[in-house]
Order: sequence, then C-alpha cells, then structure tokens
Amino acid sequence: MKERFYSIDVYKFIAALFIVYIHTVLFWNYDVGTFQWYTTWILMAIARNGVPLFFMMSAFLLYNHPDDRSLQQIKRLFTVYIAWCILTLPFIFYFYYQQLLEENYNYLHLLTFFLRQLFFTGFCGGGWFILTNIWCILIVRYFVRKSNFILLIVASVLYFLSIIDSSYYHLLGQGSLFNIFRNFFGSFSNFIPAGLLFFTIGKILAEHKSIISILNKHQYKLYVVTFFALLLNTTEVGFCIRLGYTGSSLRTDSTFTLPISACLLMLTSFTIKLKHKEIYYRLRNCSTIIYFIQFPLIWILLAIGIYGWDAYFLILTLAMIVSSMIFLLEKKIKILKF
Repeated sequence: MKERFYSIDVYKFIAALFIVYIHTVLFWNYDVGTFQWYTTWILMAIARNGVPLFFMMSAFLLYNHPDDRSLQQIKRLFTVYIAWCILTLPFIFYFYYQQLLEENYNYLHLLTFFLRQLFFTGFCGGGWFILTNIWCILIVRYFVRKSNFILLIVASVLYFLSIIDSSYYHLLGQGSLFNIFRNFFGSFSNFIPAGLLFFTIGKILAEHKSIISILNKHQYKLYVVTFFALLLNTTEVGFCIRLGYTGSSLRTDSTFTLPISACLLMLTSFTIKLKHKEIYYRLRNCSTIIYFIQFPLIWILLAIGIYGWDAYFLILTLAMIVSSMIFLLEKKIKILKF
C-alpha cells in the first residue's frame, strides 16, 4: 500500500501561489535599481520553483504506486485538456480573431500555430502543463522506460537548451536550425524541456523512497542547504537580469541552479510529517483550481487595467471562492447520493 504524504498537498498549494505571482509580476514596471525592483526579482527567483514543484509532485504521485497507472493518467489528463479547451473557447476564438486582423496574416502560418498549440504548447496558458505531462509520461513509458540514468541525461540536455532559449537568450547565437525548431514548438520554456527534467526527478524520488529516512535524520542540514540553494538561484537570476539576458520583464523561465533549489525544496516536503486531515486534500484541489483559473482571469484583469498585487490577490480570492463553491456542491451531491 502506498504511503500518503500530506505535506505534498501543502507544497502544491504554495507552488500555486508562486505561479500566480510569476504571471502577475511580469506586468510590474518598477524603475531599475529601486528597492521595489530588487524585491521583485528576488521574489521572482523564489517563485520560479513553483512550476518545477508541480512537475515533480505530479510524477511522484503517479509513480508512488506498485502498479503502472500511466495509461490511466494519460486518459485522465486528456479528458482534463479537452474540458479546458471547451471552457476557454471564448478566449481561443478571440485570440485567433486578433490573428486574422493582422496585416501579415496567412492561412499556413495560422494552421501551423494552431497545430503547435493543439499538440504542444496548449491553449490559454494552462494547457501546456497538461500536454507536457502527457508527453513526459509517453517518453518514460515507451522510450526510456527501463533506464532512469538515460532519461536523466536526455532531460538534462533538453533543459540546457531551455536555458539558452529562456533565461540566457541567444547564448550560442541564432543558428537557422535552432530558430526553425524554436519557432515551431514555441519557447522551449513552454514544452518538454521545462518539465521532463523535473518530471524525471519526481519519478526517481517515487522509486527510491528509502532516501526519506536519511532526510529525516539530517533535516536541519537539509533546510540550511536548501536556503543556500535558493540564495544561489536568486544570485543567478540577478546575474541574468543585470546582464540583460532576460529583458525588462524579469522573465526567467529556466536557470542552471533552478533544478538544485527546486529538488531540495521537494526533498524538504518529505521531512514534514502531517496527520490525516481533510484540509490537505482540499488544498490540493484548490491549488489546481488556482493554477488554471489564473490564465483567463489575468487576461480579463489586464484588459480592464488591474495589475500587480491587486491582480495577484484578486485572482487568489476568486480561486478560493470557486474552490469553496465546488466543495459545498460536492457535499450536497454526496448527501443526495446523486
């Protein structure tokens, strides 16, 4: 019987808060060098650990079973993806309507862009996370199923490419092949290279849970090392920004030290022992709602001129309300035995 780690539910909720911060902070325009500017990119560096945590937790929960549940998970994710596309149809139609209005519009470009979104980068923001999980599961199941070492090497190489494209823009120049590949799949930060490495780490942790006993013996040392890893990652993000790699938006999708800090954060979750309470299950569901509901809400809030902390707390409040409504509806359905 698999062991239940309630601390992962708490960490997933924190990761959701990080991800909302990332998407709202991109539109803050503080003057370079001010206290607010430094505070913003420091928080951004910490918040960047949110997406890796989501991938590692998804893989850990999937492979923390004695039986192979990968096909069932693919079907489940595909159902969620279809539901997400249906729910966000108005935003999808509006986006392609805007594309049609552009002067340089052509059918081939639009068809290519549609196929790329449908199978790789996803629609309306949140779809890319679902698709990437599906692709990661397929890669693990059919290509490198028996060798975690090979999987880790492949994932690391792809992650290195994602760093070149997202944080260290054009570090190796702009070769035509690199540009063609990037233009089709979109930014490397929004496809497999962003998720496969962390998905692999989550899978390895699920298959080698004996490490947890070692972590419990050295948990305070682990906390100290994790703190310095976060500090190192923050320093690297600051280096990227100061040298102009990331541009003025402070967007740093991938850095060399991010896997270290994210992996250590994931390990700290195993040292926190929590007794069974329904609130942890609710936090897991709430974090999922927060992740998906933020994308259409951000578009709406930006359109009406709401930015920064106002947008951040408003999105969280609305997500909490939706989550509470679902919880109450679920309870009533159970009472009615529907």
